[in-house]
Amino acid sequence: MSLQKTIILLAMLGVISPALAQFEFDRLDDDPLSMYKLFDFWSSPHFNRVEGAVLHGGLFFKPWMRSPLAGRLEVGYATKRKKVNFSAGLEYRLLRHERLILYAEYFDETMTNDHWIMGTLENSLAALFLREDFRNYYGKKGWRIFADKRFGESLIFRVEHSLARYEDMATFSNFSGTLFGGNKAFRPNPAITPGLEHLWKFSAFIDRRDNPYFPNTGWVFVANLQSTSGDFRTTGLFLSSKIYLSAFQYQRLIIEGLAGSRTGSLAQQYLIPIGGVGTCRAFSDFDHYGQNLLLARMHYVFGGQILKKTGLVNWPIMDSASLGLFFEMGDAWGEQEPFRVLFQAIDSFKPMADAGISFLLFDGFYRIDLSRQIISGDGDWRLTMRLFNKL
Repeated sequence: MSLQKTIILLAMLGVISPALAQFEFDRLDDDPLSMYKLFDFWSSPHFNRVEGAVLHGGLFFKPWMRSPLAGRLEVGYATKRKKVNFSAGLEYRLLRHERLILYAEYFDETMTNDHWIMGTLENSLAALFLREDFRNYYGKKGWRIFADKRFGESLIFRVEHSLARYEDMATFSNFSGTLFGGNKAFRPNPAITPGLEHLWKFSAFIDRRDNPYFPNTGWVFVANLQSTSGDFRTTGLFLSSKIYLSAFQYQRLIIEGLAGSRTGSLAQQYLIPIGGVGTCRAFSDFDHYGQNLLLARMHYVFGGQILKKTGLVNWPIMDSASLGLFFEMGDAWGEQEPFRVLFQAIDSFKPMADAGISFLLFDGFYRIDLSRQIISGDGDWRLTMRLFNKL
């Protein structure tokens, strides 16, 4: 297998995660294990500052080849917490071309709302080798059911209901189980508010990209409307979109926008962070939180045309290299008191912004960013590296 194919395979495995972020839509039919197989096994071991090394395995199975019923089982053992995490689910596909999918799941897992900031595989490598963990964690135990209805080839609508209990996993210890990092301490995992949550969630997913893995043109849009009761009475709306535009030759312009808001609670698990590698990368990680978030990003990727003129393209793997420019601006606000309406106190929006240059390999699966604060910052430069975080 070539190096490029290996990196692409690792990237695809890295995005399979049980964590459900506010801005994401976990498509069942995007899972490569949803193909027509009687059974399949996969493993996704990972590492973080709360659980240490997590030994993980999953099983996908069907009673017969064309059965509309399928089961999924995932089990993981957290070596630091000495706890077994698991999820067990059943899906049933019906109507022609599987236009309707019913799914039920029971779970007891460590979760994060920050998967939209950094994927599991990339974060595990950063924590293991650099003692940097870019996500926050909490425990969640309960069940969920949902129904997916597909309209045409690009639209999926989902109705979901769940009942789950939050568990606090705050830690302030300097876990020393990493390979490198010296005496550097992990960032503390913040406390959350434990309690019982009843959730109703309505989602829409629209995908008009020409290719879901290597898009050149098109756009994708996700909308999540949430309502919770029980110990937390909240309403949330989370929107995300990404537009791909082709330019000269192999050059591309990528425009991304996120808008999120929640009312009714200041519990840590409901606040949205900003700052750091997944948002405004020139600023400190998790610079601040809020009930509202507005974020816009633009990337212009030149392809390999500029590097070809320098002769660097003749170096090993440099034939897959390219350069890009980026600009991002956003803010999260509203930590003082619970909002009553969505996007309340919009006049408190005080954006932070940065810009910089990117060096990309394998269409952005490996990327080095040099960024500088230009608004609401001290003008410092910051160098960051990303793996499997394709634009």
